[in-house]
Amino acid sequence: MPKSNGDEPRARQIIEYESLIVAYAMSRLDRLFLESLNLRSWSAAFKTIGSQIDTKPASLKNLRDEFDPIHDNTRRGWINRPMRPNRQRVIAEFSELSNDGLLEIVARILSRDPVVTYEVVEPLAASHSRLENVAGRMRTGRMAEEFFLRESKNICGIGSEEILDKRNDAQGFDFGVLSRLSLMIEVKGLSAGVQSHFAVAEASCQ
Repeated sequence: MPKSNGDEPRARQIIEYESLIVAYAMSRLDRLFLESLNLRSWSAAFKTIGSQIDTKPASLKNLRDEFDPIHDNTRRGWINRPMRPNRQRVIAEFSELSNDGLLEIVARILSRDPVVTYEVVEPLAASHSRLENVAGRMRTGRMAEEFFLRESKNICGIGSEEILDKRNDAQGFDFGVLSRLSLMIEVKGLSAGVQSHFAVAEASCQ
């Protein structure tokens, strides 16, 4: 049944946000995205998935590249391009979602599940509030924390196998140390020169 003229802008907006969510997942998950969807290459991914969500392969690639500067992958992406508000909204909504949860959303989008359209995509598309500097907040938050986890040996001489992740424990600091339980580490952010600033405080032993 043909869509009415009134439905066309809404349909285009739904397709746009589906594409943004998928592109965000591509950028964030990188090779895991391809492996999870049994895709051999990015070219195959852009072509196959683009046809499923009515988005040109080149457009889907460009959208993925827009998210690359905030993620830990080998691509530079559109590093000097200001992040548009709808991209910021996608980051804000999905940055705390687990990888499995993100892949589940993508799978439901690709299978044309009306539930995910109604409960996830449509509310996101209907939001018009601008989220200020989401990418910047991530650079001083999750991105810096992940960098510390990878480079803790070089930063403070403590190997990653010794690091205890305390970020979800509401204890007021980010990481502990297995062999020194009184040591608390709080990551402050990234900088161009040092790459990571962090505060280390020795707790008093009771």
